[in-house]
Amino acid sequence: MSFTLGQSIARQINGKGSVLAQVAFRQSGATETLSVMVGPSPAVPQFWTSVFGLQCTAPSANQATLLAPNFTVTPTTTIDVRPWLAWYTPATGWQWLGTEGPNASRWYRWTGTPDGVAQWHTASGTVNPWTWGPIAVTPGHGTYVIAVLEAIYWYSHPVYVWRYAHSYPSSPYCAYN
Repeated sequence: MSFTLGQSIARQINGKGSVLAQVAFRQSGATETLSVMVGPSPAVPQFWTSVFGLQCTAPSANQATLLAPNFTVTPTTTIDVRPWLAWYTPATGWQWLGTEGPNASRWYRWTGTPDGVAQWHTASGTVNPWTWGPIAVTPGHGTYVIAVLEAIYWYSHPVYVWRYAHSYPSSPYCAYN
């Protein structure tokens, strides 16, 4: 399928590189509206920007906090994110914990912009990101914890990404003995 744009609209798009547009299709009285990317497709980030991840010793030696990445993307788009923690002990093997409890996590919808997540910007211009914590870890069990974030970038079509979150101060996991 192809469509034609007027010269003034084409110049505006050319000046921006890529734009996310809406196209309405009408047939037999029904209308379907879809989003399309006009211009080169933006690259899906391999590593998210800003300091984020699983902070292994914050605020105490047996606690962790997951700080979500400050999704910086061009052009601005909706990002759905589902956070997970996986932990391992020799006695239980691998277990999964989501924001809704064992084996259950919910999706969070944010708006990624070139300056970061729009919902996290405060009036003073600082960033206050989404956090999950404190996460208490019982000592003496040889526990290892890894954080994983699933993300769907909603450009002209959904782009699914599954990434480990960095762990601080150790990497790629937090170790609790």
